[in-house]
Amino acid sequence: FPARYGRVISVEDIRNGGPNAIAETLKSMKQAGRTAACVADAENHGDLETVRAGVLAAEAAGVDAVVRAAPPFAAMLAGCITEQVRSVPLAESVLVVCGSFVSLANRQLASLSARFPGSAVEVDPGALLSHVEDEQQRVGGLVSDQLAKTGVAVMATPRKVPSQDVSSHDSLQVAVRLAGILRCLPELPRVVIAKGGVTSATVASAGLNADSAWVEGPAR
Repeated sequence: FPARYGRVISVEDIRNGGPNAIAETLKSMKQAGRTAACVADAENHGDLETVRAGVLAAEAAGVDAVVRAAPPFAAMLAGCITEQVRSVPLAESVLVVCGSFVSLANRQLASLSARFPGSAVEVDPGALLSHVEDEQQRVGGLVSDQLAKTGVAVMATPRKVPSQDVSSHDSLQVAVRLAGILRCLPELPRVVIAKGGVTSATVASAGLNADSAWVEGPAR
């Protein structure tokens, strides 16, 4: 979207103007008749609550808004804020599937590898695009062997951000085919942990053939 059409709502505007400042900004953008991006500079939970109220007010007034946000704000909009931490039951076999490239994911994978040496199985994204069945069978075999040996396997894409030359279509195909490796396993592990938003969605739908889910969390 052209930057000149976009709007930034500062943290001062959020706190001084309240939900009305958010709603009026979004309504004015709709009246301009152009597709544009609006960024709210929220800093804490209270700011997010204000933005949520403003977005809902704008939508009630007829504004069509597509929200792109981190999980905390998505949970707020969906009315799914948790009030307690869930305990994860012990399991004999656990598979971690990671397609995220953010620094936190990299640190988490490094910690897992240190705690469970040899658990990591790296997927070749290029092979998933060009020789999908061969790569899925290769990785599925390695994951299955690792689960049989230690009960823990970590299936992940390489730890580098994809080139800008890689299209969004190809990136989605990699995510879907990564998840499809679960269908190559002779037996599913007791627990599957997905890291990354798109990865989580494709693991559930393409990997586990789920069409609905019950969400609980956060977990420890």
